[in-house]
Amino acid sequence: MEKRHPRERFTKQLIKMCRALDKAAQHDFEIDDYDKIYKGHMEALQLWVVGSYARGALTCADLDVVVNFTSKGAAPRPRVIQRKFFGSLPLLRVYEGTPETNRSGVPFPDAVLIWTNEDCDWQSRIDSIKLDPSAGRAPRDTDVIPLRVEQMYLRLGDLEKAVDLHKNGVLEWEFIPIDEAMLQPIPVKGKGTPEHQLHLHTKDLGKKTKELVPAVWRLTQEHESEPTWDSAEHEKATLICGSTLIHIGRPALPLRIFDETSYQRLILIPHLTARGPNGAWLIRRGPNHPHWPMVENRTAYYVTYKGTPAHCAHECGFSEVLVLELFKSPEDAKDSIFDAIPETLKFFEVRQATGIDLYNLMLGADVVDYEGDFLALTRAGRYLIEDEYEGCEVDFTLNSFMEIFDTTYHTPTL
Repeated sequence: MEKRHPRERFTKQLIKMCRALDKAAQHDFEIDDYDKIYKGHMEALQLWVVGSYARGALTCADLDVVVNFTSKGAAPRPRVIQRKFFGSLPLLRVYEGTPETNRSGVPFPDAVLIWTNEDCDWQSRIDSIKLDPSAGRAPRDTDVIPLRVEQMYLRLGDLEKAVDLHKNGVLEWEFIPIDEAMLQPIPVKGKGTPEHQLHLHTKDLGKKTKELVPAVWRLTQEHESEPTWDSAEHEKATLICGSTLIHIGRPALPLRIFDETSYQRLILIPHLTARGPNGAWLIRRGPNHPHWPMVENRTAYYVTYKGTPAHCAHECGFSEVLVLELFKSPEDAKDSIFDAIPETLKFFEVRQATGIDLYNLMLGADVVDYEGDFLALTRAGRYLIEDEYEGCEVDFTLNSFMEIFDTTYHTPTL
């Protein structure tokens, strides 16, 4: 339950903001980016108050305002803009734009215009808002999003797209709270283990990000049977564990990954804060995802070693590329274990995967080999195919590739 404060507290803040704009409604900025200085200029035109304060609530959790700016040149980050125009005011959320289209990603039909550069009559507009003891936070479509807007790095339209995909069953998600137990240190293990891999990829991260690494590790233990760790080349706080993409800190919302075939799930974990919510937003494909009809009734066989899918590892540049072999029959799958050491044969097992299970199995690999036909699921897989399997078509959509799969079922004769 979020803490609410007396309305008078936010009225004082709103008055301070209007006085600040009366004094200086435009500012110059200098942005230092990799030893280059970029200059910009911004001017405030209007300010609206929105949310529960605009509806006359007697208590509010925070003060939400929308400010319409004009800008020239480089634009600084939202927090820099907020501090420059209004100083450091607690529990203030400033959304750049208009009530109809703004950085929050949602429209505000209850917006009340307070300040404009055309007059100084903001006090009467504040006083004109009628108090309503029954007013509170209005329900919004975006309430299904488990994180606050300020906890993420969003582009315009990201939230509406996520809500729409969730409403239509294309995506589904859950929120997993992070408690003290999840933040306990990771057990120390030797070189070559997944835990050591994770340490190498996170040892140079910032303090607040490293604080979350144990929780990341524990989450992936539940979802990845054969965890292998990697990190994005130019994004230090972006980790990859098997078919799971993880953003830590102030995460983006790259929903496009669910149109491709590199990842099975996306986990967003903002830095821990006093306000919260503190936890992991786990997103995956929902029951109505358009990929599911492609794999419906499709079946194949594969080999496991000690219960996990057996991949063939190939060196491709500085990366290890995993190839998953699939077969039309259990006999073909069994024949592929011809070069196994006799002492290890007992650890191999042939299994069948159908439909969604087959799809999720494939997402754990970079390349899928089905009876001599190849599919690149990742960019690393594409490079391997181009280098070693000439003439193979690269397909990131699964559509044509799944058409060659068998739709009949075989009874294993092993």
